[in-house]
Amino acid sequence: MEKFDNEPTYFSAVNFFTNQQEMEKKKALGALIVYVKEEYLPILMKRLQYPPIDDENPDAMLDSCGTLCNIVAGRFKSEITAAGYIELEWSHFLNYRNSAVLGISFCPSEYDMYELCFDIDGKKSFVVDMTMGVVPKR
Repeated sequence: MEKFDNEPTYFSAVNFFTNQQEMEKKKALGALIVYVKEEYLPILMKRLQYPPIDDENPDAMLDSCGTLCNIVAGRFKSEITAAGYIELEWSHFLNYRNSAVLGISFCPSEYDMYELCFDIDGKKSFVVDMTMGVVPKR
């Protein structure tokens, strides 16, 4: 909620892993988290040409945020693979509204997190946080 001045927020996270075995051991190499202001999520999905979502249905809102997270994660995975790094595995998205009680896993040797904020229609409406350990080259 702190991303949007304590306004209701949906967010989804995925973890990246070097391979399936590391995923099974839950040894995350990185994390990507997408935050969307509650009021903006249906608008954003419409602008991305997805079918309208029922903004009164919390499950539909969570699923839409997860879809958005998968779009961003998939694009990151494609680009890093094209740049000569190994093809990463990624987890199914985890969805939240306002807080993540158990937190989100990340690489224990990584101390940096990067935040991208997107102002849409003059207001901060969409934020992506990412942290990533060293990704091996192919």
